[in-house]
Amino acid sequence: MAKGKILFFGKLSDLAGANEWPMPDFDGAEPEAKFVERICETRPDLAAILAEPQNRICVDQELCPAGSEIWITSDSEVAFIPPMSGG
Repeated sequence: MAKGKILFFGKLSDLAGANEWPMPDFDGAEPEAKFVERICETRPDLAAILAEPQNRICVDQELCPAGSEIWITSDSEVAFIPPMSGG
């Protein structure tokens, strides 16, 4: 059983329908694009939004630099974060 979890923040939680999804079970590590494809198999609209460059990803509570090579396991905590604005 996978120990990880998938978290969505801000407008992404509205689009995902929840703040948290269970992590699917899979072997080894997957690159970010394959992981997003896996978790959004039935939600291609959400996959396209998560892939937008302004959305950020954190793996195991580490903010991943934009454009970096990201590998995810079923034990990872993955968070998708939309752009923030403030005033």
